[in-house]
Amino acid sequence: MRAGVSRTAVEVVILIAGVALVLLVASPVGKMISAQPGKPTPISGLQAMDGFVSFKNETHVALSIVLRNAGTRPIGTVGSDRRRILDEWVFTTGRGTCSVYNLGGWPVLYALCRDCDYRDGAMEPYEVWNLVVICPREGRTSSFPLQVYGPGAARTALTVQG
Repeated sequence: MRAGVSRTAVEVVILIAGVALVLLVASPVGKMISAQPGKPTPISGLQAMDGFVSFKNETHVALSIVLRNAGTRPIGTVGSDRRRILDEWVFTTGRGTCSVYNLGGWPVLYALCRDCDYRDGAMEPYEVWNLVVICPREGRTSSFPLQVYGPGAARTALTVQG
């Protein structure tokens, strides 16, 4: 019998290392590890699809943003009060916290797909929402980086040009 490591033992170790590497790359943990620093990790599936400037003056800017739940679970609590649907959401820029635009105590919020109904209190999987947020503005900047934080650790980001 030869001294040293057997070929079978080496092959088993290489096989286990290969499987672990594949699982690390393909799993959500691997995506969190490989995410760029400072970039939100889409654990919940919240996706910012688009945004544009609706209105701006010297002190504030109104941003119309489109958000989508690309995950498999609802974001928010099904059955919550329709007037308070966005109370758990936070929108910020580098200049401060934004507020959701309201008309008569109701948030300006639209569901943009045929079977979507935001009135159930939660953003269901594959639901698309369009909402307007009012953010502080400094100077004549035309770029507005927006961070979106929702219930259940949902988060995303986008930069609105305008």
